[in-house]
Amino acid sequence: TAIRAAASWRELQRVLESAGGGGSGLDPFQLVAMLSRAAQLPAPGPAEPDNLADYQEFVASVFGCLLDKVEAARPAQLGRALSCVAALGLYNAELVGALATRSERELHNFQDADLVLLIEGMGALGYAPSPAFAEQLLRRSQGRLPTMDARALSSLLPAMPRIGITPT
Repeated sequence: TAIRAAASWRELQRVLESAGGGGSGLDPFQLVAMLSRAAQLPAPGPAEPDNLADYQEFVASVFGCLLDKVEAARPAQLGRALSCVAALGLYNAELVGALATRSERELHNFQDADLVLLIEGMGALGYAPSPAFAEQLLRRSQGRLPTMDARALSSLLPAMPRIGITPT
C-alpha cells in the first residue's frame, strides 16, 4: 500500500530504507512494484545534481535487492522488472542478465501478457538474449500461438525481431 501511495521517489526511498536491512525485507513482488512506481513518478533532472545522484543510488539499491531475490521472482515479476528497467533508463547489465537467465528457465510458466512485457522490455533495452533463450522461446511459444490473446500476439510478433529472434 505504501508503495502504491507514494507521491515521490523519496517516499519510495523511505519505504525501502524502513523495510529491514535496506530493503532486504521486501519480496520480489514489492521490489518490482517499487520500480514500477518509480518509473511513473518524475525523476530529478540534471539541474538537481544532488537529487539525481540520490535517485540513482535509490534505484541501484532496489536493483541490488531484486538481484539478490531474482531466483524467487515469478514470471509476471520478471517481465515487469525488465520493462521497468527500460522505463527508468538506468541499465544494469548484471540485473538484466539475471532476469533473462531466470526468465529462460521459466518461459513455460509465462502468461501471454507477461511474455510480451518480457520481450518488449528486452527490445527497449537493446538486449539480445542467448541463442538458447531464443530457441526455447520459439519452441515454447509456437504451440501457444493459435490460442494466444490477439492483443498479446500482435505485440509479441513485431517485438521478437527487435531482440534478434525471427520466427519462421
